[in-house]
Amino acid sequence: MSTAETPAALGARGAEESVRYSAVVAVQVRREMGARKMSAAALADVLGCGVQTAQRKVRGDVAFTLDEVHDLALHFAVPVSTLAPETAVAA
Repeated sequence: MSTAETPAALGARGAEESVRYSAVVAVQVRREMGARKMSAAALADVLGCGVQTAQRKVRGDVAFTLDEVHDLALHFAVPVSTLAPETAVAA
C-alpha cells in the first residue's frame, strides 16, 4: 500500500469495484432471464423476495447475494461463473 492509498481510499476503491461487479452480475442475470423469457415475478419466486426487490436487483440498484447467484445458477442450469465471471473487474 503506497502512502497515497489510505485505508479510506482503499475502501472507496473496493466499493467502486463492488458496484461495477454487481452491475456485471445484473447484466448476466438479465441475459439468462431474457433467454428464458423469465419475468421479474418468476425471478422473485426463485429468490424468495418481492417483485420490486427482484426488479431492483436486475437493474443493478441492489446487489445479488452470493447465495442468490448460486440459487439462480442452479435454476438456470448454468455454472456460477456464467452469472459471476471472474474476469468481470479489471485489476
